[in-house]
Amino acid sequence: RASARFAGTMEETPKPLKASRSATEAGHSASASASTLDMKPCDSKLWLMKVPNFLLEHWMTRHEGRPAEVGTVKEIVGADGKKSMTLQLSEQADYPKEWPREYDFGVDAALTSMHVFSTGAKGTMQMDGRVEKRGEVKPQGLSKQYRAIMKNRVERDQVRHGVQTYQEDARDTGMVQLTVRDKEKNAKKEQRVQGRQEKRADKQSREKSEEEVREGVFEQFQAQRFWNKRELETKLDQQGLPVVKQVLDKVAERVAIGPHKGEYQLRSEFRM
Repeated sequence: RASARFAGTMEETPKPLKASRSATEAGHSASASASTLDMKPCDSKLWLMKVPNFLLEHWMTRHEGRPAEVGTVKEIVGADGKKSMTLQLSEQADYPKEWPREYDFGVDAALTSMHVFSTGAKGTMQMDGRVEKRGEVKPQGLSKQYRAIMKNRVERDQVRHGVQTYQEDARDTGMVQLTVRDKEKNAKKEQRVQGRQEKRADKQSREKSEEEVREGVFEQFQAQRFWNKRELETKLDQQGLPVVKQVLDKVAERVAIGPHKGEYQLRSEFRM
């Protein structure tokens, strides 16, 4: 996920949420040629939100810097009196039909004093305001639509162009008389081959498709943040099969330090 800036205030009635390309690029370095900086907007209250990459990419490529309504933030009061917010995507923003339309919208007060700067049209630095709250926009659970989006992203990122080379193997063949020792060797070889075939048959009977394993991996990481590869293979009944490692290489990363060193956790773009 990447960060995007949303400006506005919450009122009792839902208000449209607008974003622009310049807003989503807040925090990028600006031109050093600017000699002065207007500090008037320093008290403007802003919300700094983390949003899924696919939403951010859509906003940046579709609107070309023009402010546009991307969704509406609604406040909901539960039966227990607790308040929560959701983001409902706008039908005016030309979203793909298969995308989820409602997302959790969680905010909290900023831990430190932060201000947002961005680059103006002429490349000069400008101040946009002070971060009053920050939070995260997240899909509501692992829906089929969200899984399809993640699957397409993984497949798109894994496209590689490969080259295969072939070499002709021209070896002379002939009839060789077998001795007793040769027969014993062949019998042992046949036993080894048969053992490998039985293991291969067992693996094939247990082997799942990469898509099935990917769904299983996401489910397990939803229940537990860190996983050892062997424990995860056992949990998914994929011991000795390469598909779990292949999926982990695409959607997870190994922890380098700390108590979970060597274990896997989902990459930041796949975490809920």
